[in-house]
Amino acid sequence: MPPDLRLTTDPRPRLHTPESVRRANAARLIAAQLQAYAADPEPKARPKARPTTPTALSHRALCGALVAWSLGLLTGIMLTQVW
Repeated sequence: MPPDLRLTTDPRPRLHTPESVRRANAARLIAAQLQAYAADPEPKARPKARPTTPTALSHRALCGALVAWSLGLLTGIMLTQVW
């Protein structure tokens, strides 16, 4: 794509046309990805999350119930102290 020289009186061609900038950015991105891959040829996969088991869910529910009961108990104690 030839550069658009209508906006300037400079006879030299423009080097930074939108297309050349886009090509340079794409080349820079590809080079960075290749360099990162060359630095670590075995990309580390994200560790898989443990599957949620029924025991983990029941443990979480039990802990939640214990916290709620404790907060209720403390609130009751504080209310009796105020009255």
